Amino acid sequence: MKIIINILLVVGLLVLQPVAHASIVKFTFEGVVTQVSTHPELSNLTEVGGVFSGHVIFNTDAQDRDSNPEIGFYGAEEIMVSLNGFTGFSDSVDLTIGNQATVDQYVVWAGRLGGVIGSSQLGDLILTNIGLGFYENTGQLFENDLLTGYVPDLNDFGQTAFSMGFSSSQSIDAGYIYGTVTSVNAAVVHEPGLVAFFVLSCAFLVRRQRVSP
Repeated sequence: MKIIINILLVVGLLVLQPVAHASIVKFTFEGVVTQVSTHPELSNLTEVGGVFSGHVIFNTDAQDRDSNPEIGFYGAEEIMVSLNGFTGFSDSVDLTIGNQATVDQYVVWAGRLGGVIGSSQLGDLILTNIGLGFYENTGQLFENDLLTGYVPDLNDFGQTAFSMGFSSSQSIDAGYIYGTVTSVNAAVVHEPGLVAFFVLSCAFLVRRQRVSP
C-alpha cells in the first residue's frame, strides 16, 4: 500500500513539472504525385495520381542556426518517404520556419549536405534530395520563428509541395517527382526529461521499499 501511495506522489510531481522539456516529435504525411519527369525509370516507378507517404522526426531542443529573427533554421533528426516500394531516407535534414511579412512557411529539406539514401537504384538514377513544404501566403500564421511541438496542419496552409530529385552520371538534375500533401498526422514520441524523471523516481521508491525494515 505504501509503495502505491509513493508512486502516486511521483505522478503528482510529474503533473506539477513545468512543460519546458525538449520533445522528440514525429509526424507522418501522405500525398499524391502531380508531376513526373520523362525519365523512363521514374515513369516506370509512378505516375500522376500515385500515392506517397513518409515521416519526419525532429527535436524541439534543436538550435536555430540563422540569426535572422524571421527565419528559423534547424536540424531535424530524419525524413523518410515511400513510393511504390521505393524508399528514400536521410538523417541529415534541415527544417526551416519562415515568419515573414507576406508569407509563412514550414519547409523540410534533405540534400543540402548530402546523405540522402535510396532503398534501391533506379537504373542510372540516384536519389539526391527530398523536399516537403507548407506555405501560408498572408504572413499571419506564425508569431515567431521558434521550433515548438507544432507540426503542419493542412487547414493552416494554402499550398503544399513535395519533391524528390535524382541525379545520374550524365546530369545532376536527371529527374524529379513532384506532389502535394493531402494529410499530416502528429505524435510526440517521448519527452526525455519527464520520462527519465518518472523512471528514476519509481526505481528509487521501489529500492527504498526493499531496504526499509
